[in-house]
Amino acid sequence: MQFLGTSGSVRLRAVVPVSFAPLTLMQWPATANAAAPPRAVEVAPLTQAQTDADVFMRVDATQPQIAAVEQEVRSSADVRRFAHLSKEDAYQESQRLFRAKPDLVASVTAADLPESFRVDLREGASPKRWSRRFGSPDGVDSVETPSASPSEEQLLSTIRACQGDDGADVEVFMQVDATDAQLAATQAAVRAETTLTVVRVHDHDAAYQEFERIFADRPKLRDRVTPAQLPMSIRATSDGPVTSDVLARLRALDGVDSVETPSASCQSIRRALASGYAPEQLAHVMELYAKERASRR
Repeated sequence: MQFLGTSGSVRLRAVVPVSFAPLTLMQWPATANAAAPPRAVEVAPLTQAQTDADVFMRVDATQPQIAAVEQEVRSSADVRRFAHLSKEDAYQESQRLFRAKPDLVASVTAADLPESFRVDLREGASPKRWSRRFGSPDGVDSVETPSASPSEEQLLSTIRACQGDDGADVEVFMQVDATDAQLAATQAAVRAETTLTVVRVHDHDAAYQEFERIFADRPKLRDRVTPAQLPMSIRATSDGPVTSDVLARLRALDGVDSVETPSASCQSIRRALASGYAPEQLAHVMELYAKERASRR
């Protein structure tokens, strides 16, 4: 969960910081049309310090989906070069980064980790703008650009959110002022999707209870927020990969603010907790990793 201020309101959204992604593991140029095509390189020559954006696939992404995303990266006029990290590449990187934590490494296998693409953009191209333009093709979990490292406190909040996320594949956030009728209509629309199963519906009070649990150690923050400031939401699991068509239909519903696909990083967080890490210990490990990763950019 991340605490966000939006148009004077407050909402909760389930996210996992980009800095821990490998453990889920791990203005456009005027001459763009005339630029040479992107050059694919091996993983080693393209370091994190040379990477402007990371495209993380879902852990269960299919090979056709991965191939389609690679083609989209390859066809972008703003990409100078890119590297494709396989599951085994991701596993090797997690082993290197966590070599001092063998019990954590032992809790993760290559199959648990997503394939990804490191992207080096041409001079003048904006990583954030490229990320927004790239969108969310089928099979993509997230497109991340360099950002400030999250604090240990923020990471602890993320871990607590993962502890209570119900394993949902889709979370529909209503607008803060959405009506009960809009919530009911949205719930019916989610149920009408043959691949989705509703697992939990949060009204304002339920959202506040979760907010209190996640931010249990931040009383001043809790005191500034009321149930009415938090959005209602619907969580659902999916029988398979959540398609862009399903997401588009849900996002178009009246009263819906956003539709999120919680990162598969929660799976690795739950495994690490099951292996014996306390939430506070895991947050510390994640912060160390985030700082190391940021220092390489």
